[in-house]
Parts: sequence; structure tokens; C-alpha cells
Amino acid sequence: MMWDVVVQAWLADLLADDALTTALGGAHIYPAQAARPVRVPSVEWLVVVDREEELHNPITVQVDYWAKGTTLGATIERRIRRLTHRDVARVWVFGGEVFRLWTRYTDSRTHDYPADPGVLHRSLDYEFKPLREKWQYLTETL
Repeated sequence: MMWDVVVQAWLADLLADDALTTALGGAHIYPAQAARPVRVPSVEWLVVVDREEELHNPITVQVDYWAKGTTLGATIERRIRRLTHRDVARVWVFGGEVFRLWTRYTDSRTHDYPADPGVLHRSLDYEFKPLREKWQYLTETL
């Protein structure tokens, strides 16, 4: 799996969503751990990968968001979940390559953000798993 391409396709879906970019006040979706102050509201993402077997293992993408208040936070989280979690496989096509995979929500956490009272900071975890591995698992367990 070419995870860099898959993540770019997923990011393009997030950035193309008018409801999400409106809630964020623009295209404020960034890679995590960048050397910049946190913008409120904004979204950051981080890929967690088993580097030794990157081509064969699923990855976890951690999405963090910051929002002033729970109402805006709920809107941002709802859009990210709708765009990322799927009950069926998804297909992205880039440069003639077809990528089939499952993307599903796995966990979330709320964090303290003492730098600015009233700011909601949450993390959402999503598993991106190649479809081929899903079918292999199903056939091995039957």
C-alpha cells in the first residue's frame, strides 16, 4: 500500500468538504508536530505506522482538532467522522493505481487545553486497512 498517496487522497476529501472548511474558517488542516502555534479552530493529523512492514500492515491516523466550544467541536468531529469512517470498503484511484481499503473509527480522547479556556481539544483514531488483508483474514478464519 502506498500510504502517502492514500493519506493525500483522504486529505483531499477533507479539504473538499465545504461544511468542514466552513467550520474551520478555511482550509486549516495541517500535519501534526509542525513548528507553529496551534490555530483555533484547526485540525492536525499524524500517521502511526509499523515502518518495518509498512506495505503489509494497516496504519492508524490520529486526527486532533481544536475548537472554541463544544457546539463547533461537535460539528468538526461529525464532518471528520462522516468523511473518514466507512462501513464498506472505499476506493481511491491515483495515477492509474487503484487503492481499496477500509477506513474506520477506532477510538477518541478529550485533552485538557489550559492555554485557552473554553477550547475543546480532541483526538480521533482511524484505522486504514488494505482490502486485500481484510479478505485474507476472512478466508483464513472460515
